[in-house]
Amino acid sequence: MNEFDLKKLRIRRKQECDLNNIDRDALKKILSKSFPECFSDRIFYKQLPTMRLMAFYEKRLIGQVGIDHRVISVDKAPYQIFGIVDLCVTREFRNRGIGATLLTTLENLANQCKVNHVLAFANRQELYQKLEYHQVKANCRFLAIEDLSSHSVIERDESKTLLIKSAVDNDFTDKAIDLLGHLF
Repeated sequence: MNEFDLKKLRIRRKQECDLNNIDRDALKKILSKSFPECFSDRIFYKQLPTMRLMAFYEKRLIGQVGIDHRVISVDKAPYQIFGIVDLCVTREFRNRGIGATLLTTLENLANQCKVNHVLAFANRQELYQKLEYHQVKANCRFLAIEDLSSHSVIERDESKTLLIKSAVDNDFTDKAIDLLGHLF
């Protein structure tokens, strides 16, 4: 591979319904390599995202992030959010700013759409913290989905994994967060 040039990176936004077979095949490949325990022959884990940002370098898909656009309830008040789904970059292109570029593009889109909060559930949080996402102490309620089947509503402490970046001053700490759907 030649010297990597971030200026040659192209980010494309695609609605899930606009993906073609080439897109789907490329997504299967990158997702199964990035999350081998979750993905095998499909492009979603629990549910399809609303849309995706796809990172291409020299016409090759090297990164992606799904976006779940939904309303959640925080202490029974509605908040429009973007949920970050399956952020990944192929191994050979990691640590080159691609993940940060995908997240920054997502945040800019949230701003354009008047969505004030971006949420992620992540075990590896270094990138998010560099981009000023904050861990939030919160109990979350969500629909449990396993093997393409809804089976219960779960309520549990997600303080170790929940990260939020807000464009407005709303503190979700110690509030009851209902995702009004599955965990993304």
